[in-house]
Order: sequence, then C-alpha cells, then structure tokens
Amino acid sequence: MITFFRRIMTSWAMIALLSVIAVAFVVTGVSDPFGGGGVAPGALAKVGEKTITEPEFLNQFDRFMKQARADNPAVTNAAAVQEGAVEALVGQLESRAAIEEFARAEGLAISDRAVDGDIASIAAFQVNGKFDQAAYQRALQSQQISEKDLRGEVRGAKLTQQLLGPVSIASNAPRRLATPYASLLLEARRGSIAVIPSAKYAAGLSPTEGQLTAYYRSTISRYTIPERRSLRYAIISKDAIAAATQVSDADVQTYYNEHPDLYAGIAKRTLSQVVAQDQTVASKIADRAKAGESFAKLAAELAGYGAGDLAVGTVTQESFASSTSPAVAQAAFAVPAGAVTAALKSDFGWHVVRVDAVVPTKSRPLASVKGEISALLRAEKAEDTLAAQVAEIQDALAQGQSIADVATSNKLTIQTTPPMTSDGRVQDARFTLPTELAPLIAKAFAADAGDEPTVEELGEDRYAVLTVGETVAPSAIPLAAIRAAVSADWVRLQAVAKAKTAAEAVAADVNAGKTLAAALAARGLPAAQSVGGRRIDLSRSGQQIPPPIAMMFTLPSGAVRAMAAEDNAGWFVVRVDEVIPGNAEADLNTLGGMQSQITRSLPEEMAAQFVRSLQKVVGVERNAKTIAAVKKRFNSAADTETP
Repeated sequence: MITFFRRIMTSWAMIALLSVIAVAFVVTGVSDPFGGGGVAPGALAKVGEKTITEPEFLNQFDRFMKQARADNPAVTNAAAVQEGAVEALVGQLESRAAIEEFARAEGLAISDRAVDGDIASIAAFQVNGKFDQAAYQRALQSQQISEKDLRGEVRGAKLTQQLLGPVSIASNAPRRLATPYASLLLEARRGSIAVIPSAKYAAGLSPTEGQLTAYYRSTISRYTIPERRSLRYAIISKDAIAAATQVSDADVQTYYNEHPDLYAGIAKRTLSQVVAQDQTVASKIADRAKAGESFAKLAAELAGYGAGDLAVGTVTQESFASSTSPAVAQAAFAVPAGAVTAALKSDFGWHVVRVDAVVPTKSRPLASVKGEISALLRAEKAEDTLAAQVAEIQDALAQGQSIADVATSNKLTIQTTPPMTSDGRVQDARFTLPTELAPLIAKAFAADAGDEPTVEELGEDRYAVLTVGETVAPSAIPLAAIRAAVSADWVRLQAVAKAKTAAEAVAADVNAGKTLAAALAARGLPAAQSVGGRRIDLSRSGQQIPPPIAMMFTLPSGAVRAMAAEDNAGWFVVRVDEVIPGNAEADLNTLGGMQSQITRSLPEEMAAQFVRSLQKVVGVERNAKTIAAVKKRFNSAADTETP
C-alpha cells in the first residue's frame, strides 16, 4: 500500500499525462473569488491569480482514493493522509495551475477544435472506433465530471504537453555522470554482526507489586478494550423470498404461450444477404450465384461487400421480416439450404439472400419445461418482490418505524451479535460473524447514537436492516485478570533495555580500541558472524535486505554501531571491517545499465525541474492552516467508506 501511494504521489507524470477519464481532476479556470493579495481564507493555495479551493482538492482526493482502492480495497483515507497524500495532491494541483498560469501569461492557447479532437479520440467515448454521444454522456456520468470540467481538463493537459514535451525530450546521460553511481553499486563490504538477544536477560526478572502496578498504569492503553457495539440486523434475501413464492399453473401456461420462439419449435435459418440499390446489380448477383459462382465473391465484385458484411446470423422468419420485409423473409424461408433467392425489393433496396443453413427445430411440450418455467417465474417474482420490499422498508424506517416494527410486518428474523470492536473482535469465543456480514461492522461504527435503522446492501440480492444495539464504552481489563500477561510484558521490556545497554557497551569498547570478539567475550555474549557482499548483489536478490546488513552499507570503514532488532527481540552490534571500492570501468555491463537507467529518468527529472521553475515565476502561496484543518478532519473522523 505504501509503495502504491509513493508511486502515484511522487511522479510528475501524475500531473501531466495520466488519462483524463482515470483522474479527471480539474484546476482550470479557477479565479480568486476574494480578490487581493495572499491566500484567501478557506483556500489551500494561491498560484499566480488562481486559487485552489477546498472543494477542488476534495474532488481530487476522492479520485485519488478510487485509484488507491483499485490497487488495495482496504486502504483508508487516514492511511493516505499519514503517507503524505494531502501535501502531494496539493503540490500536483499547484503544478498544474502554475503551468496554466504561465501559458496564459505567455499567450499560449488551445482552440476549441483541438479540444474537440482530443475528446473524440478518447476510447471511452467511442463505439466501433467512432465518437458516440451516448457513450460520452455515460462516461461523464460514471466519472461524476461535467462536460465543462472535462473540456477544461483536456485543455490543461494539452497546454501541459506543449510546455513539458520539448523540455522532457530524452537525451543520453553522459558516461561520466553514470560512472560514480555504477562504481557505488559495485562496492563490496566485509563486516561483523553480533546478535544480543533480549531473552538472555529475561531469566530471574520478576516485577514487584509496585513495579507491576506502575507499569500497568503507564501502559493502560495496551490493556484497554476499545469501544464495542452489538449489531441488530435482519436479512432480506431474494433466495428466501423465492422459496416462499408460489407460481400457478396458469402463470406457467401464459409464459409458455407467450414464448413460442423458445418452446414451439419455430423454424430458424442462418442467412447471408446483399442489399443493392440497383436492381440490375442485384439480379446479376442472384443469377450468377444460382449458376454456381461464389456468393461472397459476387457480393465483393459487384456490390463492394466485405466478407464480414454478408452475415445476417440465425433468425426466425418473423425477426428477419422486421429488418427487411415480409416478402423477402418469406422467400428466404421458402428455398432449401444452399440456395439463393431472386432479387426482391424492400424499403432498403434490392435483397439477394443465401440460405447458409436450416436449423433443425424441435418443439418442447409444456410438461417437459414446466419446472424450468416455474423456476424462472419464481426468480422473476422474487426479484420484483425484493425491490418492492426494500423500498417499502426504507420508507417505513424514514417514517420512524423501528427495526422490530419492520421485521414483524415483513416476517423477518432479527439477529443480535455480542458487543464487538470496530475490527470485529468479540470476547465470546463461541461467536463468529459470517464473512458476508463484515461490512455491517463499519456501518454500525459510523452511526451516531440515536440514528435510525438503515437498509444496507450486502450484494448477491441480499440486504440487511441494521441498527446498533448495545454500546460498551472503552474499558481497561483489570490487572488481576491479566497479571501474568502484564508481568511478561514488563519482563520483556526490562530484558530489551538490558540488551540495549549491553550492545551500547560493546560498541563503546570497540570504539575505545578493543576487538569486537573481545568485547563480546567479556560479557559472555555469542561471537559475531562475518558477513560480506556487494551492493549490486544485494539489490538483485529480490529479497528484503536485513536491517543490520543495510546499516553495514551506510557506515564508514572501521565504524561500529548498535541497533535494535525488530519486535523487541534484542539488539545488533554492526561493525564495518573493510570497504572495497567498486570500479565501473572494469564492468562495462553495469556501467551501461546505470547509464541507461539515468537516461530513462532524465525526461521526468527535467520536467520536474521545469515545473518548479514555473512555480517560482508565477508565485505559489500555501495556506498551512487550511491544509492542517483538512488533514485533521481526515485523521479525527473514522474512515466510514466501504472500499
């Protein structure tokens, strides 16, 4: 998740080149509604004469989170804020505004015709490779963006391309620039790592009553059960409704009679046809095809039809008549398979039809399909009943009815869970909330005291009428109930502290002139392990580099450093015994790879530098108070969105 945030938030390409439909954030045409100098109250920043307002930022943040959740559905607004999303997105809005302000000052403009052309070329707005107005409107609606905003975004994107395109043209990185970086990759190191486990110091440690009580009180949050809420819910499902739905024999008979195409064995044929505007051309095709020439070849030669233009598909006489004429359809169903009709006129021109195949038909008696039709009708009725019932319950709740009221009137069963935390934990080990009901927990914790019951969609034609039952305030677990666990935590903390003291003492002895082996032996600690390798080999391993190894590659030769192990497991003492410089001139493959890598990064780096220069030219002022307030709201409010 963190990698995803950083990938999106650190690339200038996010500012300039991402798809309009995927991002669709708008910073164009925003003037300063307050006038005067400085950043207006409530605005996040001022760029030149443009003001970046809070609604604009929230729109951008919402679209950013949709992208983030496509990568990780569990990601929350608060997590994004903690990873720097607010500052990064404000920076992107500032960069776009700076580009547009500079372009305006320099007289650069994008014509309406150019904007029209770009919009028409967007695949999301096309059907069969051509711009489609209906698809255009659907896409705008699904992205919740107005046509005006879209045109502003396209115009801004084209301005960005005009300004950044020439700046970011790729050029080869000089070999002299790549050499020190490649040599650093080839650098080798040898060193020693000592492990000082905290478990070594745990033996014999036991807190006094006073120490235990003091530790418990100082870390009370570790032993506090957060707020818990019980859920009261009633499930509404299509399956349950279908099981109680009756279908009469008359209903089955009616459906059977109304769908002869499915059950009565209506004749079908697979057809090809040519429609010519000239009777002479159509007659030539018909006559020569009847004489044995290829129908497809004649259609191409005399009427310009491609191979894919001929196929009509498998149709009934009635359906074919609706797209041609009754006379054309009657003729097509009167000749045998492989035959060609005469040229026949309709409102569309002159038709010549070839029968590619006669599809065998077989009627299906009512008795053989009664069960199939009953199941189909039961499902259809259940779907209609479900929609009506959900709407009726929502209206009833809006009028103040309780969950008990709607459950009684709709014959629903109310279930009540034990109090649970916001992450679904309960104290009753016998209870497990069904996985499909997990989204209800977030809904329950998003509700305020006294909120009316709601109807929540669970997917797969299932809903839940939900309300909060019992609310249990956060409470500390009594020390008497967890004395052993608290004592173990205290011992672990003391042991880690002693391991740290030992590690720092070993490091001090080595810095004072002792060997690492002697400093460890003097304290009865295990001998250090010898380690070594090259930076490039570690980077190619594809595995996470252990922290003490990573540290060894940051220290100078002869240095020693103590560092904590993860999970309070102990401490390390890291010593660098030797640093062997790399020589890129002796490894031309590595040098060439580094040169290529730098070359690939140059366009983005040049564009980023240019954008920063534009910001200095037009002037950028941030409103730190507004930005802090936005962050505070995200951090203090529970993230109630269901990913």
